[in-house]
This record gives sequence, structure tokens and C-alpha cells, in this order.
Amino acid sequence: MAAVIGVVAYAWIQMGDVEMSSGGILAMVGGVLVSLAVGIGLMALVFYSNRSGHDDDAGGH
Repeated sequence: MAAVIGVVAYAWIQMGDVEMSSGGILAMVGGVLVSLAVGIGLMALVFYSNRSGHDDDAGGH
């Protein structure tokens, strides 16, 4: 994890001053929000399925 953070920090510094258009910023924010919504939704479904007993039927024992 530390190596990845180091590589990302190095790449960020080497890019210098890069400008992004408002459309690019909007697309990036939209992508982050959609990714978070999908992740949160899937985790909520996992917890709901586990607590409601639906996972007990899938064991096949």
C-alpha cells in the first residue's frame, strides 16, 4: 500500500500544473458518485441478504 501511495504521489508531482475543464471535473465527480452508489448499494444488498436468512438456503447441505 505504501509503495502504491508513493508511486501515485510521484506521478502527481511529475504532472505539474494540469488544468481540467469544467466538463472533465463534472464527469469525474459523476463517476465517483456512481461508483460509490453502486458499492454502497451492493454492500447493502449483501447485509440485507445475510440478515434476512436468504443466504442460509444457498448452502445446499
